[in-house]
Amino acid sequence: MTALEQWQRLSPLAVVFILLAQLQKGIRDNLWLFLSAGAGAAFTDFLSLRWLVLIGAALFVGTVVTSVLLFKRFRFRLDGDAIRLRRGLFEQKELRVRFARIQHVELRQPFYFKPLKLARLSLQTPGAKEDEVSLPGIPMAMAVALRNAIQNRGDSVESDVEDGRPKDAASGVAIDSVAIYAARWPDLFLHGMASNQVWVLGGALAYVLSQLMGRIEALLERVLAEATALPLLGSLPLLAVLAVMLGVAGLFVLSGAIAVVRLWGFTLRRAVDRVVATAGWLDRREQTAKLEKITGLSWRQSPVGRLLRRWSLVVRQTRSQDTEMNQMRGELVVPGLQATQFELAAAVLPNTAQWPQWHSISWRYALVTIGRSVLAIAAVLAALMWTLGGSHGAVLGVLLTTPVIVVGLFLHYRHWGYGQSGEWLWVRRGMLGQRIDVFSPGHIQQMQVKQSFYQRRHDLASLVWVLPHGTVTVPFLSAEIAAALTNQGLAQAESAPSHRV
Repeated sequence: MTALEQWQRLSPLAVVFILLAQLQKGIRDNLWLFLSAGAGAAFTDFLSLRWLVLIGAALFVGTVVTSVLLFKRFRFRLDGDAIRLRRGLFEQKELRVRFARIQHVELRQPFYFKPLKLARLSLQTPGAKEDEVSLPGIPMAMAVALRNAIQNRGDSVESDVEDGRPKDAASGVAIDSVAIYAARWPDLFLHGMASNQVWVLGGALAYVLSQLMGRIEALLERVLAEATALPLLGSLPLLAVLAVMLGVAGLFVLSGAIAVVRLWGFTLRRAVDRVVATAGWLDRREQTAKLEKITGLSWRQSPVGRLLRRWSLVVRQTRSQDTEMNQMRGELVVPGLQATQFELAAAVLPNTAQWPQWHSISWRYALVTIGRSVLAIAAVLAALMWTLGGSHGAVLGVLLTTPVIVVGLFLHYRHWGYGQSGEWLWVRRGMLGQRIDVFSPGHIQQMQVKQSFYQRRHDLASLVWVLPHGTVTVPFLSAEIAAALTNQGLAQAESAPSHRV
């Protein structure tokens, strides 16, 4: 029996990691309470500052005690072709995860783990909302040994790999995986500027400014009082516009800098049966995704990304819920790609280097969506004019935003498209940004054909593919094309090997 096949404990430093994870989970689950200025003010009025401090200290002490108990009751070991865990607070639970079911392996070494040569190993199985197995604070050598054991024992092509590396066909000696993409720091900086992280930072800044509004108003009153002595401050609206522009520019620069630190040295490598991404400066991270567990790809380009001509490639795997709105932790994202680098997708899914010929959806989609919006806006205008009068500012605001809404809906219609190349289906959508999904019908779990009364009258249908990583929709196809795609998808799904789903 090897050392890994005996029950192992985490490093004592893991208590700190568990504590931080518990605090983060508590804040995330009660984020509405922390961000609600009105609730916070009412709570402060109800309780004195002394009681608030005592309650906060009690919660912190309780979290510390819980973290220590979780650490003391945590055990893990290898069990043949699986990993076994014992954990729990008041009730001990035992979990056994087979290596063959693991689709994503993540090895992380934050800067505070490096001096002690510790690491964190996370394992994810299909359908898991979060990491099913997380081993924080284990020796780096043990984490590497566990990773290699999981990868090699779970491989269906075990004879072709050694320690996670492909073997040379002639000599049988293990060789290094092949690098297929390495991001430069300007690419990472532009990726950060184009990501949704900018809006998260903007929301946090807006919350802070709202809490400081009283002091800002006092400062503005003082500036107004001294404006006669300072001619440059006479045009406060212009200064306000300049301040907003500088603030927005600062947010984009900050977002780019954060991306450089978080993704420093990003490299994507391809082994015989997996892709491996490594990145990070303060928090070095290695992500491994098995090729047979990949269910599709998504090309994403935000509105800012279109201006900067940058894309990101998301490797899709089985999830318990769709990740369209928020990227889930553990998702493998290739950042900072240009249009000339689309061919690297073929290293993940074969024959996906070239995009297909796009087919548009029916123009009636634009007619319906724009028509519904115009009718809704007309009803809102009528209500405002009836209650507030035609000269009210709200009426003018609705009138000014109407053309913007109509143009946005038309752009949304123009971006819809679908195509097919070989065994792969492609779906494109977006408004100011773009998203392109590519997947094989062999991964389809369910297909839905939807028809409204209007669609039935015009021989149209909307098609929904339910995939392991979420849903993909194409609206307002001709009924004939929708039926052909449905039959083709179901035929491929029925003939696909069971291990692909």
